[in-house]
Amino acid sequence: MRVNLLFPDQELRLFKRKGSCQGDVVNDLELQTVIAAMSRGDEVIEEVVRSVLLERKNSIDVILFRQGVLKDAMAEPETFRNIYAIAAEAGQAERQVFGGLFARTPSARLFRSVRVLKIYLELLRKLRITTLKVESSLASEGMSIFINTISENLGEPYLEQMDEQLNYLSFADGALLGAKLAQHNRGLEYRLLHENEGQRRWWSRVSPRSSRQTFRIAPRDESGARILAEIQDEGVAEIAEAVFSSAQHVKSFFSSLSRELAFYVGCINLFDSINSLDAPICWPEPLPAGGGVLRFSGLWATVLALKTREPTVTNDLDTDGVFRIVITGANSGGKSTWLKSVGIALLMMQAGMFVLADSFAASIFDGLYTHFSRGEEENLAGGRLDEELSRLSSIVDEIASESILLMNESFSSTNEQEGSTVAEEVISAFTDTHLRCFVVTHMYQLASSLHALTLNSDCFLVAERKEDASRTYRICPGIPQPTSFSSDLYRQIGGFSTAQTS
Repeated sequence: MRVNLLFPDQELRLFKRKGSCQGDVVNDLELQTVIAAMSRGDEVIEEVVRSVLLERKNSIDVILFRQGVLKDAMAEPETFRNIYAIAAEAGQAERQVFGGLFARTPSARLFRSVRVLKIYLELLRKLRITTLKVESSLASEGMSIFINTISENLGEPYLEQMDEQLNYLSFADGALLGAKLAQHNRGLEYRLLHENEGQRRWWSRVSPRSSRQTFRIAPRDESGARILAEIQDEGVAEIAEAVFSSAQHVKSFFSSLSRELAFYVGCINLFDSINSLDAPICWPEPLPAGGGVLRFSGLWATVLALKTREPTVTNDLDTDGVFRIVITGANSGGKSTWLKSVGIALLMMQAGMFVLADSFAASIFDGLYTHFSRGEEENLAGGRLDEELSRLSSIVDEIASESILLMNESFSSTNEQEGSTVAEEVISAFTDTHLRCFVVTHMYQLASSLHALTLNSDCFLVAERKEDASRTYRICPGIPQPTSFSSDLYRQIGGFSTAQTS
């Protein structure tokens, strides 16, 4: 059986990419805050959510498929939590059965596999009952296929037959073996037989006396006991391997179920975390790659909301065919927060999640990358500019033409003239290949130079500043300005009086 709750035609494969690019995305966007809210300390959920959020690409069909399952999950959260709990319990089944390290003989291996399968059998029954209870209330394609799979493969007659077979393989009354007789009546090709009670003679059931062919070994006959054990091992070797394989197959099913449901339980956890804030929830519209579309209204800063537990300032944007967005304006005006909120929303959309906004639509992409400025770090092997160029080189090694690159004060580690020159060449090279760049910068030379070369695929935004120098933390269309209004912050903290400086 296959789970197929994250993809309509395949199962989830967790990945761990080499290099630091994905780690930078997590750190720069503060994605760990979202992951922590989704996982709530559950290591399986954390691993799965991180992997799914950082997937390079997904098709529109996969995104919509996941949205459908997630809608079911949000409509029946307890059902999804219960199924996840069943799958998690199955993950502990082997630990409940003693003897894993010592099950080296076929008989011991069979005995252990049977006990494990009996635990799985009860969990399969619980899974079937749990899913069938809500069958009529689940509308998604993914859950419909999953429930049909459970119904067709785990019917009660099948489960009862499985129970009967496992009871027989426990050998409470001993094992019935068959063999061929070789020279000198030596037994060959021992194999397990299934005793058919209906074909036994009636007098053997009424008077189960030992026949002339029955013999018993003495209680202290160690050699005889060892020989019988060897005969039984030979006889059950084939069935032991088959039962072990069956147990591993069921284990694999529950493992896949646990991983794929972990994503949806994480989404339920996140929804619960922000529900008390009255945050808007929308189902984003994924659009074909290469269109340069990014439209949203009432977009929240997800990370900020999770940290402060308060509503955030919202932002709007409507761009189509835009591959370069440049954001400038007042210091402490919300530029970095805007960039992070857009990055988080794009990752959530592509993962198949809801987005904290009134509406959200964007072209799908082939990987999202970040290049944010770094503070002074003791472990730097070279200078800050060397470090920035090294990170950029790692991004270039991975990035594709339909990727998105978020740049926050890149190359601010050097003077404005040199930083602007390097940044302009890098940004132009990226956008020439239809890679989408979102650039936050305080370097007026860079912003004005890009504005002078304005193309239809460019968009310029500024952090809004009121006449009284206060910040609204809204990002609006506007041309680059030659100042970041640092003097506002200087006056806000009181400045320095003449007496203090004399």
